[in-house]
Amino acid sequence: MDTGEEDGLGNELANTSTQKALQDQLAFYLSDANLRHDRFLLSHVGPAGTGEVDVSVLASFKRVRALTHDEAEVCAALRAIPSLKVSDDGARVARLDKLPPKAVSDSRTIYVEPVPRDASIDSLRTLFAPCGDVAGVFLPRLRSRDVKGYAFLEFTTESAVTKAIARFHGAGLGTTGAVKEGTVKEDAVKEAGVKEDSVKEDAEKEGGVKENAVKEGGVNGAGVPLRVIPKEQWAEQRDEYKRLRRAGQTDEEASRNSAKAGAERWAQRAAADAATPHTVMLISKIGRSSSIKKIRREMNEMFEEIAPVEYVDYGVSNSGDPTVAYVRFKSEVGADTAVRVLTERQQQFGGRVAQFELMVGVKLRDYLTKIGQIRRATAKRRASKREQWWARKYGKKKDGGDGADANDDGDDGGDGGDGDGDG
Repeated sequence: MDTGEEDGLGNELANTSTQKALQDQLAFYLSDANLRHDRFLLSHVGPAGTGEVDVSVLASFKRVRALTHDEAEVCAALRAIPSLKVSDDGARVARLDKLPPKAVSDSRTIYVEPVPRDASIDSLRTLFAPCGDVAGVFLPRLRSRDVKGYAFLEFTTESAVTKAIARFHGAGLGTTGAVKEGTVKEDAVKEAGVKEDSVKEDAEKEGGVKENAVKEGGVNGAGVPLRVIPKEQWAEQRDEYKRLRRAGQTDEEASRNSAKAGAERWAQRAAADAATPHTVMLISKIGRSSSIKKIRREMNEMFEEIAPVEYVDYGVSNSGDPTVAYVRFKSEVGADTAVRVLTERQQQFGGRVAQFELMVGVKLRDYLTKIGQIRRATAKRRASKREQWWARKYGKKKDGGDGADANDDGDDGGDGGDGDGDG
């Protein structure tokens, strides 16, 4: 029986799988999440994150060499990653975007405990994948190579943090089993694409309030409730714990009181978040274009096909930054649908695949406050211009009733921010 055709198909599929794995690994090395912890690569790309790295450096990494020894294949894989730019001679590669502020990274990160001794980076990534794209998993270890009992997971969007907390906080590990799929490996730190010494000190310091929440003896994971909280909450609780310890409280008192205070503060924030409709979609990583108006019109037409839109804020509240836009939908369902559809479609704007996420929490409330102020200022400016025109033409101010109408018209006109942005 001739199996040549079948063998050819199998080789093609294997090659495709290897190419995808290579692209994913290289993309991770130069991702926001990894560069925050990888001192070696950060020394190449610089604090801004846009410096060049020799392709030969990336090709020498152990996990890349496990996939290919051909530097040309590494270069081809790098060229296929939209967020990177390879030099004309194929010798160097650089990120297109600067590293976001640390606060942005922290807002997309969760703290998880207790983590079983046999947990792995892959098993944690698999467990939390239904909540959103996992950008990085950081699993601190003891000198014995056992896990320290906690982990940090960074997502690509802040809304994924909300989903992860809602789904897993308080859940028993015995109900999932996914956490226990992995085994402890000698190169577990490298599984995250991080150099061996790049997380040793930082990760251990991030043990936080109770680094020994799970002793070296470990736990079996059965029925143990997970504690899943935002990294920002963990950081606040850690700082409060240190303050209470300096004030003379015992370890037990400081742990209990800092946890209680942190839980109360974040419960208030969660209540405020729940009371705010999640109808705003943030679009980032838009390709730079010479025409903001053209892209805004394109967005308006496209989004209306998915769900009813209140307005498209592009080039208004963000001081004209052409790489970011905000879209306010008329319903939460519409906004959520748009994020899902556009992400699956890998929608491009300005010749580049954009990133879409549902705004939540403090960022959403701050944005709504800011756009509200802009709308009121725009309405006031337009009303003032109408009054000046009226005074020049008729030699007197417009009466109160007409003035109020002008103000109302201005507010309506500024609802989407389009009018102000076009000027």
